[in-house]
Amino acid sequence: MELLGNLPWWAFAAAALACGLGAAASGFLGLSAGTAYGRSFHELSQTQRRMARIVAVGSMLAAVLLSLFATAFTAWALHLLTT
Repeated sequence: MELLGNLPWWAFAAAALACGLGAAASGFLGLSAGTAYGRSFHELSQTQRRMARIVAVGSMLAAVLLSLFATAFTAWALHLLTT
């Protein structure tokens, strides 16, 4: 915890921005993979269906986790900024 206490508030703001951008990119990837999976479902082989499903669900989970990290980093940056 001492390492986190020595970092300035803007480091956490930069981490929050990076996590927010990563969450957006992961969300866009999940939406595009899910759309491609649903649109050409009958044209894909079983392996391609499995890979598309893993990419769609995995990237949406990554988007949720990254947005939670972004929220936590933002809260910590605001806490450091106001103290």
